[in-house]
Amino acid sequence: KVYVKAGIERLLSMQTADGGFSYWPGGQEVHPYASAYATWVLLLAERAGHPVPKVELERALGDLEGRLTLPKTAARSY
Repeated sequence: KVYVKAGIERLLSMQTADGGFSYWPGGQEVHPYASAYATWVLLLAERAGHPVPKVELERALGDLEGRLTLPKTAARSY
């Protein structure tokens, strides 16, 4: 549990103000692939019973949902 908690905290340190994820803690540029992967990992952790902050998870899901309205790109497909 300690390692999962640390992993969740590390991922959330890379979340941008828009809800997506950058490659580095405190980064400002959202990377679509990193965002999809990080959100998936957070969902898996939550489903496994680990505490994941709801506000941050909702922001991450909102960012991905917003990307679905973008033109078809590799990032949207992922």
